[in-house]
Amino acid sequence: MIFLSCPPIYHLPGTWNDPEKIARCNDTLIPHAHLGQGAAFAVFLGLLVFALVAYGIYMTFGSGGKDLRDEIKEHARMHELGIAHGHEGDGYKPVMTQKAQERDYPQHHHDKK
Repeated sequence: MIFLSCPPIYHLPGTWNDPEKIARCNDTLIPHAHLGQGAAFAVFLGLLVFALVAYGIYMTFGSGGKDLRDEIKEHARMHELGIAHGHEGDGYKPVMTQKAQERDYPQHHHDKK
């Protein structure tokens, strides 16, 4: 990076032995924020939090969340429609099997013929 910053004097003989030329080269560098460890870490965390919040807003309200489904809304809709479903948490099983219905809802039996 320093080689790209001082092209006029980089190739001259004796450049890296002369403190005056080295100081002149360092003066031409872009002055970035020279922060201490604590301040640099705080800036890093602040930028990270800002990026995550921006990504969350994009996924929630922007076009990034168009393929996401609202599982709470789906669950409420199952209750509204009276669809039998389980709450045991064995993964994504939207409709209960007959055995699960009889186990969870003992008053609900299917006539066996």
